[in-house]
Amino acid sequence: NLNTAAAWANVDFRYPSGDIKHIWEHRQLYTEHTWDSFLATLAPSSGQSVGQLAEKENEARAANLGIEAVERRALDSLAARVNFEGDGLIVFNPLSWQRTGTVETEISDGRKLVDLSTKTEVPFEVLSRADGLQRIRFEARDVPAVGYRTYRVENAEAKAGPLLFQPTRDHSVENAYYRVTWDDQGLVNVYDTDLKRVNFNTASTSKPGQYLYVTLASQPPEGNQKALNMQILENNPVLPLAKLNVVGTKPIRPREIRQSPDRVEIRFYLKAPFTPSIIETVMLDNHRKLLEFDNQVRKQKNLNKEAVYFAFPFDVSQPEVSYETQNGWVRPGVDQLPGADQEWYAVQRWVQVRNQQMSIAWSPLDSPLVTFGDLNRGVWPDRPVVPKNADVFAYVMNNYWWTNYAAAQGGSFRFRFFVTSATSHSPAQLAQWGADRMTPLELDQIPEISLDLNAKIKTPAVASFLKIDNPATQLVSMRKARKHKGWEIRLREVGGKLQTGRLSFPQANLQGAMKCDGAENRCQALVVGKDSVEVSLHPFEVATFVVQLMTDRE
Repeated sequence: NLNTAAAWANVDFRYPSGDIKHIWEHRQLYTEHTWDSFLATLAPSSGQSVGQLAEKENEARAANLGIEAVERRALDSLAARVNFEGDGLIVFNPLSWQRTGTVETEISDGRKLVDLSTKTEVPFEVLSRADGLQRIRFEARDVPAVGYRTYRVENAEAKAGPLLFQPTRDHSVENAYYRVTWDDQGLVNVYDTDLKRVNFNTASTSKPGQYLYVTLASQPPEGNQKALNMQILENNPVLPLAKLNVVGTKPIRPREIRQSPDRVEIRFYLKAPFTPSIIETVMLDNHRKLLEFDNQVRKQKNLNKEAVYFAFPFDVSQPEVSYETQNGWVRPGVDQLPGADQEWYAVQRWVQVRNQQMSIAWSPLDSPLVTFGDLNRGVWPDRPVVPKNADVFAYVMNNYWWTNYAAAQGGSFRFRFFVTSATSHSPAQLAQWGADRMTPLELDQIPEISLDLNAKIKTPAVASFLKIDNPATQLVSMRKARKHKGWEIRLREVGGKLQTGRLSFPQANLQGAMKCDGAENRCQALVVGKDSVEVSLHPFEVATFVVQLMTDRE
């Protein structure tokens, strides 16, 4: 989306088709099924096992570096013709609705931000200072759909700060949306001040967002990691069920708090077996009804069979559980056929736990695998089972697999989760909320030296390149068309109903539009206006359109 917008904004921008193809290849080589050597669990220290894992890691690093480079070039191109009158920042929103979100960057000491379109100063928090630079965090407000907002960096008096975490003896804090309570080991509960009820089950053995370290009471014979002696390691009803040892966390230093006009953050310093450091930061957003759990985990490798979860025991009686798939949602145990996997599920952007009184939405940013109702115990049910409670577990690690996978997991990790609650959530609201969580605003610094100061046509300080007037019709991707002249736009219907909506292109004249199949074949022409076209989508349809545009920069 970002690169397409850059191409529409700047005729000199080269759409990076080849770079995107190489990034995709690196990602596919990282995630392909043959993860490691066939010796991975039998001889994890062998040169073949170690070397193949190193090769996998290099594929992931190459993909990440490629993504960063492509994004940076596109943002530079978008901002090159904006009249900053000095150094600037650009914030880009790749989603198809206007958003407000939090961004972080570095600017020099003694500088301030000014919104170029409103000419008003933008408040920010100083998080840290070093080498004449300050790490800042601010609210980028009303960033347009598939568009950007720009800021000028000006001289100013140095701000106080940085705003540091401070030890606290308090056990609760409240904002306009939630009141949270805690002890030394983490959160105890969250009270929704709108709904006047708690969000988490106080009778649960797990705390909200708690790190759980799980081992098997009976391990495979020493030196034989491939021994399948219990059902959790193989779907074999002859084998006995595993007995799990579940251990929570312990505090290693006093909790701390940091408060600002934008948010409240409570930080816990914890440990668990083979996990010497867990820094859990729970954030209450003062502008949105939102809780964030941010976990920085340092874990040691352990060749014994183990697993790691984060627990979210929601307090919703007689719950209906659903989660988002690629182009719809599924209710575990209800929308599944006999024989479907029910031990764990892969979540796209959101999980919903609801009843007649309330709805809780949960989003796992870094770890899509989850279990519902209980941990994975290797039961392998042969018929659909509806979750018996509202417990959601992020299933972030395990080494149960005896095939060509890493025999142990260790290193530094980050796991983030988001929670919100309301009386109800529509499918379109959930899809939008989940996409907001999973798709951060993009930010780039624009030094004055990189600007095209002699450009005859200046781009506006704030702009949108594509708008959709129906929230149940959402943008999936925009890119250069493969088989036709123009641009491919892919949409999806998220409400489960027939939808019509209007696509608008505020920065261009629409020359033509077609609806095609996913391979850009069997295209049908659509009636277009000057800058918009009406489209229709069937329930859960993913639809592909090809448009021809003419911008004032061509």
